Amino acid sequence: MPQHTSHVTGHHPDDLSGVTELRLHGVGGTSPASLLGDLAPTQVAGDRIAGFYRTADRDGRHVEAYSWGGLTSGSSWRVLWLVLLPFALANMAAHMFPPWLADRPVRFRLFRWAARLASFGLTLNLVLLAAAVPIDYVAYQCGGVPSCARWPAWVLPPDLPAVRILVGALAPLLLIGVLYLLAHTTQNRYDQIKPAAPGPGKEHPEQANGFPGLRDPAFWNGVQHTRALTRLHVAGSLALVAALVAWTAHGVRPVEAAWLWPLLAVPAAVVALCAIELRADTVAERDLWRSWALLGVAGAAMAGAAVLAVSRPAGDPLGAGPHELPGLQVFMDAVYGVVFLMLFLVPVTLVAGAWTRENWAGAARRTVLVGAAFAAGVAVLAIWGTDSLWIWIGTGLGIAVGVAGALSESRSRGRSEGGTDDGPGDGPGDGSGDGSGDGSGADSDGVSDSGSDAEAEEGGGRFRWAAPFVVLGVAMAMLNTFMLAMLLIVAEGLGTLRPCHDPRLGGCLDVATPPGNETPIAVFPLIRNVTPYLVAVPLLLVACFALYQLARWLISGWTGRQAVFDYFCPRDVAGEAHAEWWVSTVERGPVPEWQRRLVRGWPGRVARARTLAKAPRDLDLLLTAVAVVGGVLFVWIQWRLRTSGGPPTNPNWLITACSGAAMLLPALLLALLRLGWKDERHRRSIGVLWDVATFWPRHSHPLAPPSYAERAVPELQRRLWWLHDNGGTPLLAAHSQGSIIAVAALAQAEARPVGDRVALVTFGSPLRTLYAWGFPAYFGEALFRRLAYGPGIKVAYWRNFWCDTDYIGGPVKVSGTVDEQLPDPPTSRSLYGQPLPRIGAHTGFWADEELRRQVSALAAKLAGPPPGP
Repeated sequence: MPQHTSHVTGHHPDDLSGVTELRLHGVGGTSPASLLGDLAPTQVAGDRIAGFYRTADRDGRHVEAYSWGGLTSGSSWRVLWLVLLPFALANMAAHMFPPWLADRPVRFRLFRWAARLASFGLTLNLVLLAAAVPIDYVAYQCGGVPSCARWPAWVLPPDLPAVRILVGALAPLLLIGVLYLLAHTTQNRYDQIKPAAPGPGKEHPEQANGFPGLRDPAFWNGVQHTRALTRLHVAGSLALVAALVAWTAHGVRPVEAAWLWPLLAVPAAVVALCAIELRADTVAERDLWRSWALLGVAGAAMAGAAVLAVSRPAGDPLGAGPHELPGLQVFMDAVYGVVFLMLFLVPVTLVAGAWTRENWAGAARRTVLVGAAFAAGVAVLAIWGTDSLWIWIGTGLGIAVGVAGALSESRSRGRSEGGTDDGPGDGPGDGSGDGSGDGSGADSDGVSDSGSDAEAEEGGGRFRWAAPFVVLGVAMAMLNTFMLAMLLIVAEGLGTLRPCHDPRLGGCLDVATPPGNETPIAVFPLIRNVTPYLVAVPLLLVACFALYQLARWLISGWTGRQAVFDYFCPRDVAGEAHAEWWVSTVERGPVPEWQRRLVRGWPGRVARARTLAKAPRDLDLLLTAVAVVGGVLFVWIQWRLRTSGGPPTNPNWLITACSGAAMLLPALLLALLRLGWKDERHRRSIGVLWDVATFWPRHSHPLAPPSYAERAVPELQRRLWWLHDNGGTPLLAAHSQGSIIAVAALAQAEARPVGDRVALVTFGSPLRTLYAWGFPAYFGEALFRRLAYGPGIKVAYWRNFWCDTDYIGGPVKVSGTVDEQLPDPPTSRSLYGQPLPRIGAHTGFWADEELRRQVSALAAKLAGPPPGP
């Protein structure tokens, strides 16, 4: 099949017949030299960013490595993607829906639409704040005061406020252009590699005939749909800036309604039509043209707003003195209302998706209980939330959410073990349901996708509550915290902050004159008062979570010692040569004092490492607590604004402290980025975050950082096909995130030759512990069973190695002989004078002797004749 091989290499390769061990590294970007133990491996395919390397044959088999680390941590500029972390989280959240939702096609499509709307709202949120800073504080306020202006008068003319507004709008327009350029460039670089499937294939995943998930041959081939989404986001952003310029230009110099309303109606219509266009899961030719048309209309609206601003007469009727940009407060309130409406559509669709005829009573009961608990939280704040007391109330609510989540996990495990699970009606995102992996019901190959909650619990459970909404809420909180911090930094840099409303809605609250020649810069009171809500409570919740995990870690050093003794004592027995030189770390009999002092703390360290390995699976408790408390505080603040006429009051010291902490966030980010620029090792450390967050294609947020898997998965598929066409039999040995790439490549039957034989060895794999935990609709029991036992995508052999101190990897919990636990540490004995046995955790797999032996044994079996039926 030359159409598959011509894209891999331009020359005939060396002998590829027989078994080829193909190694895939995990997070951090291990170099080909380290992966192969060869200082000068030969590159046989790919490029310097991601390629295949070969070394000398070993133990009768060829050995290759796929080095894909350059996709995430290669260039020093790649660390700048960290700025778009909220977009990456939003895109990831859209893939975190519960598997039972895919069984209900109409409600599933509504959820996907709601997730894309929430991502669209996140873009509008960013553009709004990115526009408010230069338009209001820099151009309008500072540009109108000669002592503050740092630019020539012809750039920001003091007597033409509307023109200054237009000049300030160049900054958000530049941001929109940069985002579009980044998206377009990375789509050409990453998304253009086609999967190794025969024929043209489909264009976008989640097509008809149920929910195929990773099985869809076009899952990694959605570039046209992503480009259409990009144009819709850019069109909506342009329309937002156009409406802001027109509205605020009217605020400083009123315009006749006959001219104003068309300039506002057209951008509003563009945003609404963009939101409607986001409903499509697929893209057709007419959809492409509509996205281009909306982009053109948004550009025309921006041109009309520019003409309006330039045509406004000179002078500012409001005169001198500090005041916010007229009309900005109303505009921001309206946009934030739309943004939060888009966000809250996500839990609405999750709740709607959970209701069925069979479970409507239980679903209604749970919905009422959650709503009542939420209302009670708001009521508690309304009654007692004065001054800084709201901090402790909010923190207490967050702790209560965490405790409820932990108890819910325990009860769910008990029901699963007792066989009394309630089925898919347990509610949205709570980890219950059919436990399916990447599809719904029984698929075309006759394998049921249904599993049991017990199997899910054994492997680490699920994200407990409404994962898409929680992660989207965290993304929005993160974005607003960062942008409001930037707003305060700019305002502080220009002059002295003054709490002021819109001049037509109350004016300034503080009439004191700034000392010296400092220029007063008016800032909405809500911005200063909301900063503690975005900083204080999240930090306290993070501190509480850290203290909880620290307490568990410390206690386990005592309570877990016995388990360590019981594990190692039967295994490590005496009998080595020169036994007097061997030191036992778990010896409980009479031992010399020097030996007791040496090994006293070792069992406790192992026990604590085992406890620490379980901590990442509790992160959903922290994220859910932050999202729930954020929602309660938001509703409470809105209630205060509507009933008492002002935001909740906070002590000045608290506002100052939280504002200072918020202002440090950009500085810390810049320092982190600078650290990454200077040292490739640190760039790889930063890249670890992206290895997890940017695995998913940009099906929801097209402006997120690029998905490295959109290149890595098709490239791996093509290499496997190339080996097959040249008489080879591949054995995939994949560590950590490499195992996710390997499974994603093998999950598509159309991207594999008919009758191929592939062996799969995974170790330190987060297949169950992270991906089935957070993305159960894509990774789960059904997918794992098909890989192990077929039909369709069965591998010849699959072995998964894990250890119980690994904080990322774990067992996949497929019945049979797939899983094998490796002792960690490998022994409890060491030679006198040598370091005590090392705890490997997530590292050390490549050097493990038992793992090497197992890989060699599988390679030998793979080289032999296929087993009989």
